[in-house]
Amino acid sequence: MYVVEDINSTNLLVYLSNSVTREEFQTVVGDIRSLQKRIRKLEADRNEAEKSETSRELIEPYDSRVFCC
Repeated sequence: MYVVEDINSTNLLVYLSNSVTREEFQTVVGDIRSLQKRIRKLEADRNEAEKSETSRELIEPYDSRVFCC
């Protein structure tokens, strides 16, 4: 058993059986890390979009009063 990475205090475990080579294991570890990076980027993008949406909600009512009439 190998601990690949600690995520939010939860160990992500990968079991290595006799039929799996070290190269295959390293490939799986690389894939997991790649997916983790993609997830972090998507979360950051979502957070940025939420901030942008909040800003737009605050600005739009003000803009509509300024530009009407």
